[in-house]
Amino acid sequence: MYSLEHYFIEDGCMVYERHTERGKSCQVVASWSGHILEWVTAVDDDGQTGHIMRLELVHSGHTLTLDVPSELFGDANALTRFIAGRAGGLYTVRAGMNKHLVPALLSLSGEPVQKTTYRFMGWTKIDGQWTYVAPNTSVNTHGYIPQPPTVELETRLRDYGLASAEWLRSLGAFRAVGAALPTQLAPALLAFALLPLLQRFFPTAAPRPALHLVGTTNSGKSQIAALITSFYGTFTRDTPPAQWGDTVNTVEVLGFPLADALYWVDDYKACFADERAFTRFLQSYSRGMGRGRLTREAKLRQERPCRGLLLSTGEIILEGEASVLARMLVLEIAPWERRDPGGALLAKAVAYHMTMPGSPRILPDGLPLKPMPGLWAKLSRRILTPMYAPSATN
Repeated sequence: MYSLEHYFIEDGCMVYERHTERGKSCQVVASWSGHILEWVTAVDDDGQTGHIMRLELVHSGHTLTLDVPSELFGDANALTRFIAGRAGGLYTVRAGMNKHLVPALLSLSGEPVQKTTYRFMGWTKIDGQWTYVAPNTSVNTHGYIPQPPTVELETRLRDYGLASAEWLRSLGAFRAVGAALPTQLAPALLAFALLPLLQRFFPTAAPRPALHLVGTTNSGKSQIAALITSFYGTFTRDTPPAQWGDTVNTVEVLGFPLADALYWVDDYKACFADERAFTRFLQSYSRGMGRGRLTREAKLRQERPCRGLLLSTGEIILEGEASVLARMLVLEIAPWERRDPGGALLAKAVAYHMTMPGSPRILPDGLPLKPMPGLWAKLSRRILTPMYAPSATN
């Protein structure tokens, strides 16, 4: 007696074939096909890893890519529900064939590409050396990394990332940004913009401050927020990473991957954010805690606290709420025309950014800004060399 089985694709369907002494038997596993594109190992900044199977599913000529956590991939019933829930009801498995779904995907994939990604933006140790990892470009005490690691953030955080640039050009952009900020507030704004680079190395008990820019409509508070957030990505006044119109839980979760970056949340209004929820969020943020949640099995979910350094804007602030004011520095922004008539200083700052690598060559009303990684490479040497390499001369 003998038994031989394998899987193949025919007419766009995954088929299970089995040979026995009685002959050949074929059964359709699913009326769609799929295979594993990549086996992804996601690394967090504390060294914890998670594994994801990236699947490519094909049905009637339409292709769909899904990221499946490994714990679901190992459970045929859970995987079937996950695929149907994310891809739609067309991606179901034939009755009684659930147990063949995982073997079919594995058999049709050969040796999938193994890939390591970082799911955060900030400091981590790579080969024993502190490295600032970010989309597109990463830096350490030696400067840019020739072959930077892959960094994948949430879609809403797609504007974060660095790009290579010369030190003098980055320094010129930095000075232009400083000149465009309100004179009396510029030192505090620039210090807060650079604070995420240092916060990780502070004592654990050090508080996590938040900055709130308050001003009337057209005062330029969102433009100022875009200017200083541009140290970490490409931002305009109309494309904040988050806004207080989102749920507080969404704001919290989006801030989790920004471990050592500025996190701009725009346009606080009483009609958007419930005062109690806002107060709870700010208290949890300052303590580095996430909202406690339970799974279906009444077990604690993994916390995803807001780790980005919070930069908020709005027309109001909670008056008389001591717990909020104690955790948040509030700066009042005067109308833009009073401090920069005609926007000449702002135009100069934007002009510098327009010359940075990868910048758009047009100047829309949104005033696109680009990150300044040449400055980051220099700062990483200044920050880390005295701290971890005292014998270095630079």
